[in-house]
Amino acid sequence: MTINKKKSGIMLHRGKLKATSTCNGTQVHNISQIPLVDTYKYLGILIDKHLNFQAHLNYIKDKIKKP
Repeated sequence: MTINKKKSGIMLHRGKLKATSTCNGTQVHNISQIPLVDTYKYLGILIDKHLNFQAHLNYIKDKIKKP
């Protein structure tokens, strides 16, 4: 199976709980050469690393403001 690097992104989710994860984003990024992203569009919805829809709401607001 091949992964399309242009259509993929690595997102490290940050929640309210402090996790004791040893995953380093730069190490994952350097190994796979897939970009590390803060926001990702999935099925037409923007999701950010905090798993909320604030980025999507801002995108929709900007889209509505355009003539």
